[in-house]
Formats: sequence, C-alpha cells, structure tokens
Amino acid sequence: MKNERSFKDCLEIAKMVTDTPILLTVGFREGTFKAWEFVHAEDGDEKFTVRVSRSIPGLLWLSHRIPIRPVLWGKDHWSTLAYIETLCVDGMTGSPARNRMRCDLDIHPGLASTAAMNEPDKRYPTRLVAELSLFGHDDWSCAEDAEAAGVIDIDGTGINPHYTMTEAGCEVVARLRKHKADGGVFANFKLEVSECQ
Repeated sequence: MKNERSFKDCLEIAKMVTDTPILLTVGFREGTFKAWEFVHAEDGDEKFTVRVSRSIPGLLWLSHRIPIRPVLWGKDHWSTLAYIETLCVDGMTGSPARNRMRCDLDIHPGLASTAAMNEPDKRYPTRLVAELSLFGHDDWSCAEDAEAAGVIDIDGTGINPHYTMTEAGCEVVARLRKHKADGGVFANFKLEVSECQ
C-alpha cells in the first residue's frame, strides 16, 4: 500500500524546490535505499527528480544539486549559517573546521574530515522544515544554498572555500540570533515567505 503522506510530500516538495515546477511524470520505484515515490519536474531548463521514501517518513532525495530555498531550511541550514557568521565575526579565516561540518563523501570528497573518511558509508541527511530530511545533502551543500540565497559569498577553491557574509546575510543572522536569544532553536526559525528567495 502506498504511503499517501509521502506521496503528497513528494508533490509539495517538488513545488517548493522551485517556484513553478512542471510535473512531467509521477510514479513509484524500488530503489537500493528502500522504495521511493518520485516526481520528475522541470523549472525552465533545469530538470530534476524528487524522491520520497515510502518506508522512512520525511526522507527526501534530489537527483542532482538544486539550491534549496530558505522557505525549506531547517536546523542544519540555520546552524551552518550561524557557524559561518561566527567565523566571520570572530575574525577567523572564514574557512570552517572540517570536523564541524557534516560531509557526504559522494558530494564533497575533497572537504571531508578525517572522521568522515574513516567512516565513508555513514550519511546524515539534512533536516528541513516539517520533519523532512534531504538525503545526499550535507553542511557544505547548506553553505552552497546560502550563497544561492544571497546571504553569503563563497570564495577560495573547491577544496578550501572561504565564506563572507553579505549585507542581507547579516540582517538574516541578526534575526536568527534574536530568535535564539528569545529561547528559540534553529529548527523552528523561519523567514517570511516574502523574504525568501
């Protein structure tokens, strides 16, 4: 029996990943990770697949890297952004310590910490809103999403990135810090939809 909640999540996430996806096909596939519901979608020239696990509630997978919009960001995106801002404010180099960043070796092998290299099969999905998790996405991906949203700039090289905050990023993080100071947690911080790119 199909997991109707997962199937509906799949359609909703496909709609939220881009502003105006065109659903091409919807179906079901037995995969190596479990069984997935999937939606093929496109946004302009960008074609991608969103899969939702039928057996693990809220687990998502995208066929290739598409920037995740801030309206979907959860604990991992916000904590990564706060960490990057701390590096910039404290006069650090703007380059994160690799042991502080979740790393998927399939995506960012050149950015892995020693611990990640010692356990190459471990994967930690990125936590999004509404108890959804995105498989094949790590903290380095969160930073790339932050750049796409215009809140940080990434310089340096692919294996030695250097981050700086944008003016918009400083404004967002100021609100994030206020949220935390008022007793909130990263997981329930939200921007208004009108503020999200």
